[in-house]
This record gives sequence, C-alpha cells and structure tokens, in this order.
Amino acid sequence: MAGQYIILPGVTAAASADAPRIYMSNADIVASKITSLRHVVSPHALARDAVEGVVGRCRNTGLPLVTKGINKAYLSLSQIGGKAALSIAAVTSGQAALALPENSLTPSYTSVLAVNMAAADIGLRGAGNFLSGMSADDTYLNIMLRWYGAESPTTPGMLAASTTTGQPVNTSGPTVADTWAIVVVDYNNDTRRISISLNQAKNFISGVKATDYAPAANSYLAIGYHIGSESLRSARVGDLYTFSDSLLRTDLGRLQLSALVAELKTEYGIAD
Repeated sequence: MAGQYIILPGVTAAASADAPRIYMSNADIVASKITSLRHVVSPHALARDAVEGVVGRCRNTGLPLVTKGINKAYLSLSQIGGKAALSIAAVTSGQAALALPENSLTPSYTSVLAVNMAAADIGLRGAGNFLSGMSADDTYLNIMLRWYGAESPTTPGMLAASTTTGQPVNTSGPTVADTWAIVVVDYNNDTRRISISLNQAKNFISGVKATDYAPAANSYLAIGYHIGSESLRSARVGDLYTFSDSLLRTDLGRLQLSALVAELKTEYGIAD
C-alpha cells in the first residue's frame, strides 16, 4: 500500500525539550553524499570524562569510540581558533588514543582530517602520530598519518603516511603554529599507490608500495598512538572523515574529495 505525505499549513512538528540537537555542517553534507563514507569523528560531538578522557560515537554509524592506553584519561577537548579539537592534556604522557570501531581499517581508503600543531611540536626532534593503524590485538600496523618535527634526524618538518610502519610517503607539514590545516591521505590497494596532500586535493605526493595492504579482521584506526610515547603530543585533531575506498580512483571521487576539502577549509578559516 502506497504511503501518503500530508502537509498541514501552520502546524510545526516539535521535538521534546531534551532531544539532542542535530548538527550538519556543509562538509557533513558533502561527505554524506559519498557512498564510501565510513566514519565521522567530530570533537564538538565528544564529551569529557574523568576516567576515559573523552567519550562519544561515530557520527555516521553511531558506534561507540573507545579510548586506549594507560594514559587515556589525559585525552582532552579544547578550542583552537573557535574550533573544537581532540588533544592530550599532559603532553609528556603519550600512550593515549581514541579508537574508531573495529574494521575501520579497509584495504583501500581515504582519510580527510583537520590538524593543528603547536610550536613545540613543529620544532621537535621526535615524531607524533595523528592517525595509527592498529590490529585487533593492539599491534601497530601502519603509519596512517604522522608528523616529524623540524629537528627530526629522519624526515624533518614533514607529514608522512604509509601502509606499513616504515617507508612513508612525505609531504610538507603545517609549519605555522596554532593554525589549522586539512590533510588528505588516499590509498588504492589495486594500484598500491598511496597519496598525501595538504590544504588541497588536486596535487598529491605519491608513492607505490611493494605489497598489498590487507588489514586483518577487527583492525582499527586510532587517533593518536597508545602503545608508546609518540601520540599527539601538543598537536590537536579536528573533524575526521574516513572512506572505505580510494576517492582518487574515479573522476567523481576526485570531485567529491575536492568539494569536501574546500568546505573544510572554509569551516576552519584556511585561506587558499
């Protein structure tokens, strides 16, 4: 039986007084139209918790996010330039991360996220992880996205991504302290090409990996790094969108990715 849609002039449906507010940014609207959208993590939708650090859910699936590490209580929320950010309250603690749901690692993927670095991180000798690929037993699988300080002996002043724990593809990092940047990491497992860009989605630094990327069942993506000290340090992470395929695979995907990056740049006040 066919349904019927009736509009009653002058009648407005109202939610209950304690109903949660539904918020969709322009970037959310663009991302929602991409069929491979997998997870959305937004700091403005997370809450501070004295034991867990932060609590919240993926805004796309509704699945819970899980805090990890012996210092997970130091995961914190802050405001940087008017935008909500996930950070670590005690910089020296490390060993803290926010895990996305199981199976958030896929053979091909695109990740788009806002990052913000403090002056202490830009000049650091060591490195830190914005995103980590982890197995179900919490083994570090790959460099989803990390940065190296300007004094790093290996890859100074660079953002890096890889489908392994080594041999990353590098691009210049955000070098202005307390300024937001939008990073895209894309991997096509059919061609084994990994690509990374900063503040745009047209020109990528790319490399081809030697072997296929095959994360095992229940592997997951984590914001930060909870099995060692190289977590977020003083850096912050804003909105994160993940997709279960390479958006650079098709012309349509490229257009959608460019539109998403453009909206995020506007939301985070990033000039062209």
